[in-house]
Amino acid sequence: MHSSISVGDIVSHIDEDLCGQVISVSSYKACILCTDGFEHEFSLAKLVKVSDIDTPIIYKDIAVSKLPVTWVQIDLHDEKIPKTYKTSVHVLENQLNFLHQEIQRLRKVSSKQIEIIYGRGQGILRDKVIEYLSRHQIRFDKPSLDMPSTKVYL
Repeated sequence: MHSSISVGDIVSHIDEDLCGQVISVSSYKACILCTDGFEHEFSLAKLVKVSDIDTPIIYKDIAVSKLPVTWVQIDLHDEKIPKTYKTSVHVLENQLNFLHQEIQRLRKVSSKQIEIIYGRGQGILRDKVIEYLSRHQIRFDKPSLDMPSTKVYL
């Protein structure tokens, strides 16, 4: 059955809660662009075409099944930012650089719903995030003062 999987197919992993579109196929493996926004490589034996499953829903204008609506999270806490983004001695600068790079990456993989986690604190990072989103004309839910995150729609 896995021999019928080809580039462009929507597939689901049989052991994990991952779904996505096939972007490359080799003899025994396929690379999948998953709904989490990342590429994953799996054995063809572990994949099933979603079109073989009933109850279709819409994802990227394609009728598919069991494709959950997922929010991709961008956590801006300093300890969560990869070292490759820590190019400045100023934590706030690193956080905003990471935010910018992640939004650009997520736009390329067509992620539509993002939760930006900035934490509680004094609200400085929250204000800078809102300023960034407004400046780049990115739609977002108005953040509440007591919430440590905001929802963004690309």
